[in-house]
Amino acid sequence: MSAQFQPYTRRQTMIAGDFEVYRYRSTYMNEVALHHHDFYEVYLLLRGQVSYIVENHLYKMRPGDILLISPLELHQARIMTDAEPYERIVLWAARAYLESLSSPRTSLTRCFDTTVPGHTNLLRLPGAGSAEMRRRLERLGELHARNGYGDDLLAAGCLTGCSSLYDPSDVEDPAGVGTSALLGEDGTEALAAIYKDALARSGLEAGGDQRVQNALNQALNRRTADGSGLTRALRDALRRAGIDAAVYSDLPSLLAAKEETACCVVLLRTAASESGLDAVIMSEVLQQMSAAQTADTACQVYLSVEDGPDGRAVYALLLVRT
Repeated sequence: MSAQFQPYTRRQTMIAGDFEVYRYRSTYMNEVALHHHDFYEVYLLLRGQVSYIVENHLYKMRPGDILLISPLELHQARIMTDAEPYERIVLWAARAYLESLSSPRTSLTRCFDTTVPGHTNLLRLPGAGSAEMRRRLERLGELHARNGYGDDLLAAGCLTGCSSLYDPSDVEDPAGVGTSALLGEDGTEALAAIYKDALARSGLEAGGDQRVQNALNQALNRRTADGSGLTRALRDALRRAGIDAAVYSDLPSLLAAKEETACCVVLLRTAASESGLDAVIMSEVLQQMSAAQTADTACQVYLSVEDGPDGRAVYALLLVRT
């Protein structure tokens, strides 16, 4: 399976009674409608720029990311561009089959369980973990395509290994979504440096608390598909990080806040620079923020970069402490 792709089909029903594995490569495809099905799905993105809606969450995907989709969860992939091929591995598994492979001590459906603390549809495993999951899914596809003696048992063992690769209670909520897949890690760092220079000129400080940065990235990742729900998602992410901060939805409310620690998120406008990267245009809200600082307050700014169909969006979290 590692070197072969299956023809893509819009079929959303299983043919086999146990599981099915597909590896797809699309150079162009129309958007698949929002849908659900009555079996489990594991989706591994190999290549492409994709946002994925699961219920009311919008996930920004990176190659190597894994999505876990439970039966009856509404979901939809949104392909950001046709500039490069869209490659993914999809595993469908029947509920009864996964349950039959489970034991009293180990449930293979636990990773899909939304009641588990910290549950998330999106998994961003460390590099070795993602590579191992890809290897196992490819091996599973090879075994499922064979009909030799013992291949069914080997496939069942391989599927068990995929499902028990991690304990979801130990998987950290993905925090690295605030980077640009188009620019890559080096380009993202260079872009961040441009913004930090602009912030320094405005008298504002670039934040250095990684917990806050992770909370911003997680909140953007977990906001609802229509863009709302960011305030609630940020409040939850900060609370999980052990940071007690009031979260406001707009700058005037933040400026009027009485809490010792408060924050809000604003969207920065960008423009192309001569270097080919984006240069920040310090928006009016940040100018207001800078002017509102006093000797008793400190404002830190955390940035998160996202790729979109119309370019890059840069979000700034303004954190005020008195």
